[in-house]
Amino acid sequence: MDKLAEDKKVLVPVREKRGKSGQERFESIFRGGGNPHKHTQWIDPAAPIPDETEVVILNAFDVAFHTDIARVLRESVAPMLALLEQCTQLRAKGNLKKVVIVSTAYVQPPIPFRRCDGPITPFNGAADPWGTYSQILNGEMVWQDLVDDPRSDTHSTTNAYIYAKTLMEHLIATMNELPRTTIVRPSVIGPSSDGERGNLASPGCASVRLMSTPIGRFVPSSGCESAKSHTHTLRQRNTFCRTSTVP
Repeated sequence: MDKLAEDKKVLVPVREKRGKSGQERFESIFRGGGNPHKHTQWIDPAAPIPDETEVVILNAFDVAFHTDIARVLRESVAPMLALLEQCTQLRAKGNLKKVVIVSTAYVQPPIPFRRCDGPITPFNGAADPWGTYSQILNGEMVWQDLVDDPRSDTHSTTNAYIYAKTLMEHLIATMNELPRTTIVRPSVIGPSSDGERGNLASPGCASVRLMSTPIGRFVPSSGCESAKSHTHTLRQRNTFCRTSTVP
């Protein structure tokens, strides 16, 4: 990161959470571990995006897999939309070159399930995403309404996290005044190989740290489980290969 940003300033909007201020959390993440990122600087998420900003990357989200969809829209989607609205204004000033949205692969169902043909997953609010957004926030539409609607892809209503990501993508697609915008869906957002970078409470970091200990380094196994798992994986791949070419 330092090499890529040798002549760039990287502003990181980190919010307060669980009793820690945004700046405290930033210092813990980016200044700890003996390997500080020299070119990063904390900024209040409520502060305006500076006029000289060239690239905006948005990826923060509530990842609790519950069904309180209105809460996720209020806490995760609304702040991102506010930032994107600022991006439309910055575009007119000529400095902002692009926007990157990290949406994660949860938006699309995993293999062996067939994925949708379009760039974004269809759901009940595809025809009027802003109307759906407002109805949910106003309490006119609740989670069960979304689940029961036959227009919703069943994957999109697995939980509020996935649904909100899907809705967010559709909202972004209507914002024509944005600069060049890319939606990235990484399959896994994991920790660094040493387990020190990233949320230490996340499954990825926890697994890396566990495997670096004597108790977690060797897991007893007869080998049968591995063989069964391998066979199951091959069957899943074969199923996906057969169904993926169906019109």
